[in-house]
Amino acid sequence: MKKVIITQLTGGLGNQLFQYAIAKAIAVKNGVPMKIDLSFFKDYKWHAYSLAPFNIDENFASAQECNDLLNPSLSLFSRGLNKLTKKEKQSYKLEEKGFAYDRSNLEEAPPKYMIGYWQSEKYFTSIEKTIRKDFEVKIPPSEQNQKILDEIIKTNSVSIHIRRGNYVSDEVINNFHGTCSMEYYENAISYIKEKVDNPIFYIFSNDIPWSREHLNFEGTKVFVDVNDDTTDYEDLRLMQNCKHNIIANSTFSWWAAWLNSNPSKTIIAPKQWFANADMQNQIQDLIPEKWIRI
Repeated sequence: MKKVIITQLTGGLGNQLFQYAIAKAIAVKNGVPMKIDLSFFKDYKWHAYSLAPFNIDENFASAQECNDLLNPSLSLFSRGLNKLTKKEKQSYKLEEKGFAYDRSNLEEAPPKYMIGYWQSEKYFTSIEKTIRKDFEVKIPPSEQNQKILDEIIKTNSVSIHIRRGNYVSDEVINNFHGTCSMEYYENAISYIKEKVDNPIFYIFSNDIPWSREHLNFEGTKVFVDVNDDTTDYEDLRLMQNCKHNIIANSTFSWWAAWLNSNPSKTIIAPKQWFANADMQNQIQDLIPEKWIRI
């Protein structure tokens, strides 16, 4: 069996970044190649593969390579032995057992096919510089985005991310994730105003009309409405170049904050990440220690 790490990419851009990051860390540790499996997106309506604009190792796994790890054929002897011992057929699948960080996942030896969300920086801090390099956007900004980026870089910029979309429109997703309250944003903005001189707030959202209507705080606001789902990497680049970040309960803005290279950045994250109580009890490894939770 060829030693390789294959990671299944699922969900939106933020999820895909996490899934890539842990697989890259395990692959580097073991000195083996890493590949990504895109088969999940064939029948997924909410998102598409989103890592092409980044400086990643874009090696795609074939259907045969994935099947070899998920359903490996056994020799006649092995099949007979498994039948006698009542063992299940061998599989090289590594599936996340819980949302919280589990160090044992990093000890798994290749080959492995990885299924999960893996949402903790602890999975890839060993190769932090590599991940930051891989997650650089290699596509130059559009003219509109370059203009905004120039302003962000020269001001005390603060990104505010408001995640709505299917968090609101889909009842199942809403009951699982929920959305950040206006009280959270008001408290986060007040905290920033106390710490930052002349902050300029750049608002990013998949529902800019709603954000314009509900963000009524005093201060300079810029609603960034030049991008859509097909150019979400542009928003990510703009957000990570802000001096400070107020994130939503979203892996998208989590990554923007994590990739922010400002050594004196203030990152504010919501204490309430999931509406689902069981999942909320497992988020202890999600938010980095230096971030402020409100």
